[in-house]
Amino acid sequence: MAFVTATLAFGDRARKAYSEISGWLMENLTWMYIGGISAVFIFLIVVFVSRYGNLRLGDDDDEPDVRC
Repeated sequence: MAFVTATLAFGDRARKAYSEISGWLMENLTWMYIGGISAVFIFLIVVFVSRYGNLRLGDDDDEPDVRC
C-alpha cells in the first residue's frame, strides 16, 4: 500500500527512479533473474513427474469445486 501511495504521490520522480533501478538490475543481475526463473521451472517439472504430481489437496472424498 505504501509503494502504491508513494508512486501516485511522486509520479514522474517515481517513474524515473523505478526506471533507473530496473536498468541497473537488468544490467548487473540478468544472470540471477534467468537462473532463478530456470530453477523454479525445473523444480516444477521435477514435482510434476515425481510421486507428488498426483497428490490430492483436500480430503479423499472431496469433489473438485467447479465454478464458472
